[in-house]
Formats: sequence, C-alpha cells, structure tokens
Amino acid sequence: MTRDPAPEVDPAIFAIATSRGSVTKMAQLLDVSVAEVEQMTRDGRLFTLHDKAQGGVVYPLYQGLKGVAGARLEEILRRFREASEDPQSRLDNFAIATFFVMPHVLLAWALPLEVLLGHRLYDSRLDSEALLYLSKDPDSRFSAVLGAVHDEVWHWRG
Repeated sequence: MTRDPAPEVDPAIFAIATSRGSVTKMAQLLDVSVAEVEQMTRDGRLFTLHDKAQGGVVYPLYQGLKGVAGARLEEILRRFREASEDPQSRLDNFAIATFFVMPHVLLAWALPLEVLLGHRLYDSRLDSEALLYLSKDPDSRFSAVLGAVHDEVWHWRG
C-alpha cells in the first residue's frame, strides 16, 4: 500500500490523520482545554500511546478529526475497552491505534479511518465494494466500522 496521500484528500486532513501529537495539539484539534483532554483520556473517550521518540505520551491525532471525534469514537473505544477487560484479551492501545489505520477485510480492505471519514486517505486503489462503503451516509459507515470492531475484538481474544 502506498503511503502517498490520495489526490482528493485535503493535505491538512492527511497530516492530522497520519500524525501523533501532544495533549496540547489534541486540545487544539478538539477546541477544548488541555485539562478537558486529560479528563477525556481518563474517562476512556480518547486514548494515548507511549512513544519514546516523541518524548512520552502521544495522541493519535485522527481522534480529533470531524467524522471521528465525539460520540462515534467514544462508542468504538468503549467497545474496545470492554473487550480489553476480559482476562483472555491481548488488546492494548497500540492494537486499537493500529485498527484505525490498517485495511480491514470486513470493510473490503478500506481503512476504518477512511470509512469513518468517507474518503480515501492514501493513493491506493480500492475495489468497488470499498468505494461503496465510502459513499454511504455517516451512520451507515459508522455501523460498518462497528462490525469491524466486533471482528477485531474477537481476533484479540486469547
């Protein structure tokens, strides 16, 4: 898969979708205070990764994109969090972060992040079924991603 942006994607969206950043950057994207982002993280409405190269805790910034941020992301994270509480689960924040940016079979090999956003991120060829997912209304796309979440949860069970 190419890592080049799709010609139709806004360069600013691509930069956010493919980056990690600080709590301050996440607060800017969500237009809330740093304290609110920290509370959202404690509440499980956002998640972080440990990244030595970037100096500690970072946020996958796609969590702040319109179409991802808010109730939809919170529901996805709730399902992952519930699954991770199962002693047989091997699910962690890295697996969750990867879920959003790796092609998924139940989405016709589109990225869950692309399906949530409703457009390609990368300049790679998608088949007609994947393009159909991208053309659906936001609620239908979200429903499809929830199906992929369910599949992912089962994949990570011991």
